[in-house]
Amino acid sequence: MKLGDIVILPILILKLIPCSNAILISISLLSIFLGLLIFSLGIVTWIYGKFNGFKVIDFWIYKYSKHPQYLGYLLWSCGLLLITSISEGNLQYYQISMTNILNNYNRNCSI
Repeated sequence: MKLGDIVILPILILKLIPCSNAILISISLLSIFLGLLIFSLGIVTWIYGKFNGFKVIDFWIYKYSKHPQYLGYLLWSCGLLLITSISEGNLQYYQISMTNILNNYNRNCSI
């Protein structure tokens, strides 16, 4: 694999998910909720640490993630991207586009 190939990983994961709208909506809403929760916990932890004079914030959510705001934003944006692609036309286009991307990826990576 090349350095930039990690970008295709979410598309490969979405290919394995059954294309039921109810499942995709549930996954996207869960991702949006978790993203907002992690982002908010990161902000609250950072503000608490700064007001109490901590030089290094390494407690609460920062024990598990070095940059919880970035993690929360990524989860939120992936969930938002998925939920906006669920309408009838967009989902069909998304599946066709994903198939074309994966076919091109497989063709370019074959040895």
